[in-house]
Amino acid sequence: MSNRELHYVMVLPVAAYPLGQSRFAVESAFAEHLRLLLAMHKPRFSSLTLAGPVMPSSVYQQRGSYLTELDADEDHIRFVGLYDADANDTAMARHLPEAMRRMRAVVEDADLVLSGASDNLKRPFEFYSLMLASKLGKKTIGVTDIDLREEARMLRETGRWSRRTYLSNRWVYNPARVWQQRRLVEKCSLVLLKGQKLVEDYGNGSDHVKFFQDTAYSTEQIISQAELTRRCEDVERSAEPLKLVHFGRLEFYKGIHHAIEALALANGADEDTQIAQLSIIGTGSEEEALRELADARGVSDAVQFLPPMSYGDELLAGIRAQDLMIAPALAPDTPRSAWDAIASGVPILAYDTEYYAQLGEETGAVATVPWGDVQALADAIATLAKDRPRIARMKRDSRASALQNSQERWLARRIAWTEALFSEEHVIPKDE
Repeated sequence: MSNRELHYVMVLPVAAYPLGQSRFAVESAFAEHLRLLLAMHKPRFSSLTLAGPVMPSSVYQQRGSYLTELDADEDHIRFVGLYDADANDTAMARHLPEAMRRMRAVVEDADLVLSGASDNLKRPFEFYSLMLASKLGKKTIGVTDIDLREEARMLRETGRWSRRTYLSNRWVYNPARVWQQRRLVEKCSLVLLKGQKLVEDYGNGSDHVKFFQDTAYSTEQIISQAELTRRCEDVERSAEPLKLVHFGRLEFYKGIHHAIEALALANGADEDTQIAQLSIIGTGSEEEALRELADARGVSDAVQFLPPMSYGDELLAGIRAQDLMIAPALAPDTPRSAWDAIASGVPILAYDTEYYAQLGEETGAVATVPWGDVQALADAIATLAKDRPRIARMKRDSRASALQNSQERWLARRIAWTEALFSEEHVIPKDE
């Protein structure tokens, strides 16, 4: 392999909004991730292309203030829109040949292609891009950032999915995902899996299959030891209501309605005092329903809705002021927000999904209750509100894990694995 500068391509279901010939807007944390990735990869890679869905203009108008703009001329990162993110199945089928042609052109121009399995079989761009790249002799990275094998069961039990939807996912989509994942392990140069169970189930001990965490915070954004000490002392002395927070997209599977129900149960158990308050930062399809639920359950005075914020110091500073993040996910979820909370010295109360259970073992900063049990969630809120020293201990435990998993550290590991793909021997180093 020559020392010429190479071109990095990502084919991902990440919606971006074109702003002319060279500029585009994308979610802020992801934009900064792309900038840092390319900077850390120099001089090996000189440019990067993101190919994926085009964000609807209505979404851009709503979210534009907390997106980040990238410029192909300045940042050397460009966007190629493959299809409209809000296209229905009929429109998608009509435009699929043209979208595939565009995607093929991007892959043919690449030296390295990063993508993953295609969750939506009617939009098979991700998986096909990797198989095409492999056939063309390109280096490839297959990434799976969430284990969806339990999604059908979980969403059926919540009542969100009908029997028909459940059966189609269990007998069609799940087997398709498993087949794709096995093909990625077989064909890709490097495979990154966000979950130790995924690594164990698919990796079979292969050196090119790696466990990863995709954190967004930098080392400088981790709560300082001095501030952490002060906040631990404050929470131990505090007689104020426990300050709960949830930040991110307000979607059903995040289970935020369970958080409001649990808050109502916890506060209702003590008629004299308000045990806890909840700040919800973000927007999404469930926002109106969540506001209505808070009113209906009589906790509107204890629930504060705040608009979304661009990822950065201001958001993280606001999180550091909280006592506890609440994350009652109703479907498999691996949000970056969990690590943002840990980096901010804010422990987590969550349902015991595999991700949060593992995160608790790894960090000591996560308390879990049985999945879907709102009463158990309420009881945990009440218990932690009374046991402030436990919250302080969880806060203290958070910082060491945050330092080990900053974006610079995990990207350095990922870049080392990637660079090894272009070495003469093509030997992928073992993770330390």
